[in-house]
Amino acid sequence: MAIKRERKYNYELLKSFCDENKILLSKDYSNEKMTGRTTIEGQCKNYLVCKNEFSKTFICFIENTECNDCARNNKHGYSSLINYCTENKITLLKDYSAEKLNKLSVIEGNCINYDTCGKTFKKTLQRIFENACCRDCGITSKYNYFTLKTFCEEKGITLTKDYSKEKIKSSTVIEGYCPNYDKCKNLFSKLYSSLENNIYCHHPKKCIKLY
Repeated sequence: MAIKRERKYNYELLKSFCDENKILLSKDYSNEKMTGRTTIEGQCKNYLVCKNEFSKTFICFIENTECNDCARNNKHGYSSLINYCTENKITLLKDYSAEKLNKLSVIEGNCINYDTCGKTFKKTLQRIFENACCRDCGITSKYNYFTLKTFCEEKGITLTKDYSKEKIKSSTVIEGYCPNYDKCKNLFSKLYSSLENNIYCHHPKKCIKLY
């Protein structure tokens, strides 16, 4: 996983992001003190077609500028597949550009751990988004790079180390920024198995109260 720089969720980031992506907001945030948890409201990037607006946290907005309906409709489309494969460096074995895909469409490609295992997968599109491993990698252990990457993306966790080339297990020490880093300025260092139960730094109660 690529190491990300600390992102400051402030008005400057919001304005530049909206200008770059041509997003029209429904509210003026210029005088607000913002964090990644601030609720952002505006018009869906597909507004001319769907006429819908969105309301989501700043963190989620940066990841997806669509309304709920558009995000749901595009979740299992060709563009989502290509974006996912590009981001995770997955090579498909067939060209699906002319196919009308849905969550039950069967997709063939190289395992996300192909450089290590050298094997391929054949599974539904829905299953790929859950686990793009081959059969062997998928049943070896739930503690692997793919599950770590997925977990961190879902929880909005930024790691301070690249684990993509490591053999990961439950006892692997994972290091990263506390999700409340903007306020507590703390990092965490804990076993992978412990991270699942507590994503905060060594002052979890204090951090949770800061929200």
